[in-house]
Order: sequence, then structure tokens, then C-alpha cells
Amino acid sequence: MTEDDSKLTPAFYTLFAPLLALDRRRDIENDPVWGAWAKSDAGVTHLYILEQREHDSDVRVTFEEAKTIIYPMLDPAGFNETPSRSPVYVKHWFGPRPLYYGRSVEALRLFIELSKKEHDYWEALCLITAWLLRKNDPLDDDLRLWVADVMDGKRKQPKRKPGKRPYANVGRDIHIRTAITVLEGLGLQPTRNVESARRESACDVVAAVLTEYGHSLSYQAIATIWTDAKTWRKYEDSQEIP
Repeated sequence: MTEDDSKLTPAFYTLFAPLLALDRRRDIENDPVWGAWAKSDAGVTHLYILEQREHDSDVRVTFEEAKTIIYPMLDPAGFNETPSRSPVYVKHWFGPRPLYYGRSVEALRLFIELSKKEHDYWEALCLITAWLLRKNDPLDDDLRLWVADVMDGKRKQPKRKPGKRPYANVGRDIHIRTAITVLEGLGLQPTRNVESARRESACDVVAAVLTEYGHSLSYQAIATIWTDAKTWRKYEDSQEIP
């Protein structure tokens, strides 16, 4: 394991290992970083289902198998390890990715405009700037001008609005969405008809696992977290923003 690999948090590890497994182009079983996951109950079950589906695409993961696979992903102890100090889209735009991947001039300009009145966007821009400076990476032109305006007083920090921060559950929601994505890749439908007697969708599995952790959320709440994420992804696609 390299020095950089050793810095992976448990939350990052449990989220990304199943996603890497879905992409069979990587030999995850023999990988020095992700190989331990492949030997865990979750990894063994996950890889077994993937192997079965390679031979028969109609194979579906069972409810209990699905619970085993996503159980480590939904440990509430890991929710706070996923940054939640700023809007979801800001963190999506600038997350644990290679240099420049996903950086969009249009998105950055939108954040700068919103930062005039929204404290969370102001704070996110400060975090992004600090990250770039520590990495000795160049600032985008719009961000460089924003920093100059802040330093000479042309831009004032907006006040934080009272009440619960709308991004407080970002970490939890990312884990939930990722778990549903993994189960969808194993043949489960993400959602179901609310009135259906067959409660075997990916959202139902997530609800069952969270209940075992003592972190209960209703099926409808989980389905809303999922559908909201899908709606936002469609918006991003329509704007041609990675």
C-alpha cells in the first residue's frame, strides 16, 4: 500500500471498493489496496453475484445477499467522514479526483454568483481555494478574481441563514445513493410502487440495513434521496457539466 493509499478513510474505502468491483476492468481481488475488501463477507458475496451475472444476466441478488453487500457502506460512523460543509454540487465538482477532472468554468461561475447571498457557497469557494493553494495548483481565472475581490473588500461574506443547514446530511445521502447504485448494478430495481406488497427494491434493502444500525429512515425518505440525486444528475447532463 502506498503512502497516498494509506490515507483512505474507512468511509471512502467501503464506498469505492464496491463501485470498482462493478467495473470488471480492474483486478480488484489482487489489488494491494482493495484486495482486503474482496476477502470480506461483503466483497465475497458481491464478486460471486457479479460472476454469476456474467454467465446469466437474469441472475438477481437476493435481499439477504444485498444486505450483506451494502452493510459496511451504511455504517453511520462513516457518514461524517464524507465532507458535508457545503452544497452537494460544489463537493461533486471538486472532490477526491485527479487534477482538473470535473472542473467546470460554468459551474464555478454559478457558485461565485450564488456566493453573493449564500454563505455555504462562499464557504465552499474558500475551501476550494485553500485546497488548490496547498496543492500548488493554479487557480481558475474566475476564482483568482473572486479571491482578489475578497481580499480588497469588494466582496463581503454573506450572513448565514438561521435554521438547519440544508446540506447537513450530505455524507449520509452520498452513502445511501452509492449503496443503491451498487445494488442497481446487481440487478435490483432502485425503487418500487409505494403500494406494492413486494418490498424488495434497493431502497428497501437500504432501509433494512439502516434499521439494524439504529438509524431508521422510511422507504419513502430513502427513495426521495435517490430520486433527487437522479434529478440533479439529469440537470448536470443537460448543462454538459461533468
